[in-house]
Amino acid sequence: MGAPTASVLANQDPVLWVTEGVARSLVAQGFTVERVGTDDLHGDVPTITGKVTRASGGMYVTMDAHVTAELAIERGGTTVQTLMCSGTATRLVLTASADEYRSVFEAAMADFGATCGPLLARALTGGTGP
Repeated sequence: MGAPTASVLANQDPVLWVTEGVARSLVAQGFTVERVGTDDLHGDVPTITGKVTRASGGMYVTMDAHVTAELAIERGGTTVQTLMCSGTATRLVLTASADEYRSVFEAAMADFGATCGPLLARALTGGTGP
């Protein structure tokens, strides 16, 4: 019991989960979100960049999922603020199926959006909302 098992590889990129989660949480709060390349950046428009620092899951009696990202708000090529955002979820193991794993990671991403979205909104507006 408690012995390491085989690694599991995700068939989707966790960076895409976080990118979509950040965009959805900002849109839900009234922001307009556009995906741009580095050639499309404008100095007065805030840009959010970042990196996923953790995307992991585990199972014993419960299934758990953790997603953490370090985000940076940039204006004019200068970082004006950084934020650490994370989401976590835990579920009882019923079947240990792919659907159960998907649901626990979806719950972790919902938690990520619910906690990170308001932090980003305050950072982008100085605490006044969109």
